[in-house]
Amino acid sequence: MGGYPDSLPWAQEPLAPFSEGIQRFFGVNGGGPPTPVQKAGLRLFLDDFPGLAGALHIRSVYPDLVARSPGTFAAPPYATGLGGNLGSSPLRPPSRSRSGPDYSDQPPSEPISAAARKRNAPERRHASKAQQSLPGRQTATPLDTKDNVNDLARIITSEASVGNDAERSSVGFTVLNRMRRNGTARVKGVSSGFSNNQTPTPDAVSLATKILRNQLADPTSGATHFYSPQFMPKEGETTGRADVGGGLEQSGKLPKKNYRFGYAKAFSPVAVPHVREEHFRFYRAPGNGPVQ
Repeated sequence: MGGYPDSLPWAQEPLAPFSEGIQRFFGVNGGGPPTPVQKAGLRLFLDDFPGLAGALHIRSVYPDLVARSPGTFAAPPYATGLGGNLGSSPLRPPSRSRSGPDYSDQPPSEPISAAARKRNAPERRHASKAQQSLPGRQTATPLDTKDNVNDLARIITSEASVGNDAERSSVGFTVLNRMRRNGTARVKGVSSGFSNNQTPTPDAVSLATKILRNQLADPTSGATHFYSPQFMPKEGETTGRADVGGGLEQSGKLPKKNYRFGYAKAFSPVAVPHVREEHFRFYRAPGNGPVQ
């Protein structure tokens, strides 16, 4: 209730008849002194409608009917004894609640926009860190599920149990990059391309959780493949059925050249700081589509 428009019929009526009607409504006979009960009724009315034209006149007739809450009413000089309307009154009636604080001197609340509601909404668990957009999906999908953490930690432990921090992190991000490229939110969707036969260590679980929550930067710049040169067939050894289509290379401190996987010819090699060449070689498949 922030005021009344001039178009209301009672706002155009003379002041005295309207205020007399209010007095009759509360049982005040002939404008005489009201009884305590009648005063109580009038006081409630004045407390709820301090700026009403009739209320201003009643206050001039019964000045002892003050507002119940200090500061809820202050009749301006031009209003006392006049028949003005409320459309021009700067007064704002107080809340109809009699038990709460008085907010009559505060401006009306502004509507809350949808953007403001969104900004003030409680954040969901890990909403900003544990969700990452995946190709082909309209919304972000949470990746740090219990199964994903366990499966990724198992791969990290199986592939890089003796690796350093950079090597373990690079292995974990290679798995995540494959998930992104293949549009899956489940580690199991790409786990067949990696060793995963060892029980995950606590350190691997912690690392997997951070990777899936996007709390670490990808040191591989999007690598999708890796292999370990120290476990590849070496020059002069029988290759059997191993994929050695990439030819021979010299890797770090290995005494002999090792064979490369066939994809090494077409994919881009990724040099990762602090990764030892004899332990890992990382590659990135071209484009942004699914990878095998």
